[in-house]
Amino acid sequence: MRPSLRERKKQATRKTFRRSAVSLVTQHGLGAVTVEAIAANADLSPRTFFNYFSSKEDALCGLDPNLVRDMLAALVARPLTETPAEALRAMLIDVLAGLDEDHAELLDRLRIIRSNPTLLVRHVASWAEVERQLVVPLSERGGGSMSGWYAPLVVATTLVAARLAMMSWSEHEGSISLVEELASHLDVLAAGLKQPGEEWR
Repeated sequence: MRPSLRERKKQATRKTFRRSAVSLVTQHGLGAVTVEAIAANADLSPRTFFNYFSSKEDALCGLDPNLVRDMLAALVARPLTETPAEALRAMLIDVLAGLDEDHAELLDRLRIIRSNPTLLVRHVASWAEVERQLVVPLSERGGGSMSGWYAPLVVATTLVAARLAMMSWSEHEGSISLVEELASHLDVLAAGLKQPGEEWR
């Protein structure tokens, strides 16, 4: 369903702040950039900034809540004939393929994150929160019959592979396909992520 006009305007404002943060930090470095500067560069107010982000670090490495929402909805919509690993893989590829974020900006953001240890920690933490949210719908597939620890294990390993795929893509400066890089990382896991009791082959 198409988002409402209000939601589209909010998403545009969020992107404007993020684009401003990326531009300023790329030019001046993380330590030299303030929230006030980000807001002024975006021609918006610091008060409005804090309606969308908790800090300049959040603007750079926090995951878009709309993206997380789309991930959850896409996972729930996956056919129940798919294994948990297959459902997660298909969801991630579909969502990533549909990203409307400018790839050049995403490369800049990941470059900034890679070069700042504090941002890298926050980036990992934001993925950990998504991990926590994805465990619930995944564990409910098939009537919630899978072992209690299995869904967290599948989600954790799959998202680590996805995060590393994005970093690998960034290190290659976007010269490779982001979706193909993600698929290749997830393919490495596909043979091993089996529910307990299944035969290993």
